[in-house]
Amino acid sequence: MAQKLASRQYPTPAIYGAGPFVGMNDAADPTAGTDDRAYLAQNVYLAPGPTGTAYVGRPGFALMGDSLKQLGSSGKRTVQYVGQFTKLSGTRYTIAIVGGQFYTYSFTTGDWTEVVTAGNFSTASIALSDSARVYALPFFDQILFSDGVNVPWLWDGTSGAGGLTECTNCPVLYGQPEAYYGKVFGIKAADRSTFVWSEEGDANLGYDTAPYSNAWTFTATGSDPLQCLAATNENLTVFRTYQIQSVTGAVTTDFATSGTRANVSLDIGTTTPSAIVTRQGIVFTDAQGRPFVIPPGGAPEPLWRGCQQTVRDVLKTALGVVQFIDDPLTNTLHVWMPSPGDEECTMALVLGKEDLAFQGVWNGLTAIRVAVIRDDNDVPVLIHGEADGRCYLHGTPDAGPWDDEFSAGDVPITHTVESAPLGFDVTEEKRFDLVEAGIVGANCSRVSFSVTTPRGVIASPLVCDLTSSAALRYDTGLQYDTGLQYASAVLDTRAIAGANALGRWARVSVSHAEAGEQFGVTMLRTRGYRVGSEHNAP
Repeated sequence: MAQKLASRQYPTPAIYGAGPFVGMNDAADPTAGTDDRAYLAQNVYLAPGPTGTAYVGRPGFALMGDSLKQLGSSGKRTVQYVGQFTKLSGTRYTIAIVGGQFYTYSFTTGDWTEVVTAGNFSTASIALSDSARVYALPFFDQILFSDGVNVPWLWDGTSGAGGLTECTNCPVLYGQPEAYYGKVFGIKAADRSTFVWSEEGDANLGYDTAPYSNAWTFTATGSDPLQCLAATNENLTVFRTYQIQSVTGAVTTDFATSGTRANVSLDIGTTTPSAIVTRQGIVFTDAQGRPFVIPPGGAPEPLWRGCQQTVRDVLKTALGVVQFIDDPLTNTLHVWMPSPGDEECTMALVLGKEDLAFQGVWNGLTAIRVAVIRDDNDVPVLIHGEADGRCYLHGTPDAGPWDDEFSAGDVPITHTVESAPLGFDVTEEKRFDLVEAGIVGANCSRVSFSVTTPRGVIASPLVCDLTSSAALRYDTGLQYDTGLQYASAVLDTRAIAGANALGRWARVSVSHAEAGEQFGVTMLRTRGYRVGSEHNAP
């Protein structure tokens, strides 16, 4: 009599998912990740999506001027400053200082004009470095420029020498000047323990030039130099390398003795010559390059928990180039800094403007100087200058462009979103056989997947062509709606690829680098079977 065979047992697959996302956490510990925080988010930011927040690709940028336009002159191409100045009349000037030459940009003609020549500066007895970083401070109906090498100077928007004024009473200043109580405040470059200030409404009067004594020498334990000033309506915050103090009180003739000085931190400071004031407080980076915020009346609070690995190997000697940008179009705050091994700003830590949560990293460019300006339609846009003397205007989330235009041609932007470890188990390994991403974007044609487990990168790349119906696989337990089609006006579909990865957990990554395409991710998922049973999978 034939023996009766036991019925075949099929394992139950487990679905592990991530999203909607609220930020990024690059923690190396697989138990530290959560399914609402990406392990990597590159060249994307958080925006409202069809089912909660989505990671969407940053806009690209385009060359300002004709395709060969380089500011400065041969051998002198350092972008020292980019920014904007608006007169009280409403007239707006977009400015670049490159290689010791002064330019303004016209959105009407799309080109730069040298409006103040070297001869004009000479006529006004103003020395301007051709390489030093320039800081600017709009002050009443003028803009003050300081390069840390020469005394500051003012410009009122007039072409030629007539619009220039040398601040002969002001000493050489270090870093970013600040306006406080209607006066220019700055750190004295020759004495990095003293800050000085002007008279109210006049940037060329006051300071420590007789008969004025507008100077305060800050004594401290140790020899840390003054690094940065940050002014709010309530106080002036003074940063050393490893110390922060707050000064309050009316800036009168005896401010150096009547001002109230209080400790904010006795072990945290900065080596960056600037900070940024936000609604949540003063955002700065410490001597390790880690972002912090000082809430009103509080002590420094860390903003770096989610980017510990990202900033860990940043060159500490290069932190003097860090820049802070408030980007209203993407509702984000940027901390531009060198990537590990670099000495110029090649990445931006992107924080949510409302919650200051770390969202991810932007890269693919070298922002020697970067700023937010407004075009002729009053739309705020990013501008940055590269090391070759060229300046670039960034696009907007609604109009693009969706490539980065360099002088040699367009370069696709590489977007990547990678989940935190999914399906973590201390002892049990799994076979991960499918990966999935929720994709949004009007014209996204293909994406690629990779899977990382404790054994390494197991599968990369797995290309999914979203224009092919065969690539849109709808497996039970993985898909939401089999009726979604790529041809819709705004793509909202699921990209799926087969995988073969083994491990106790898996990070799923989706990347996109197609020319001229928008990209967004709402979620990432994978399917796993216990090891030993996957051969029985249906």
